[in-house]
Amino acid sequence: MEPSLFIGDLVFVKKNTQGKLPKVNDLVVIVPPLSFSKDKTIMIKRVSSLGNHTFAVKSDNVLEGTDSRIFGSLTNEDLIGRVKFIRKTYPS
Repeated sequence: MEPSLFIGDLVFVKKNTQGKLPKVNDLVVIVPPLSFSKDKTIMIKRVSSLGNHTFAVKSDNVLEGTDSRIFGSLTNEDLIGRVKFIRKTYPS
């Protein structure tokens, strides 16, 4: 599958202030669990499934991406926000 985002694309994010879980297929900005990433890396991933107060994400690049298959399910504490708009930038 072709990536949804490329270097230089602008991503507009609505911060998660209401504590709601995202919907399946939403693009979300997350901080993976500390057990996976000690440096507070942020990631943009697609929500693949919902559980009871948890959700799983998958990479659009399934063969090479890092997602819930590696670091497990996430909670609202891991969710920064939802991607609302992507402005594509094209090389000149």
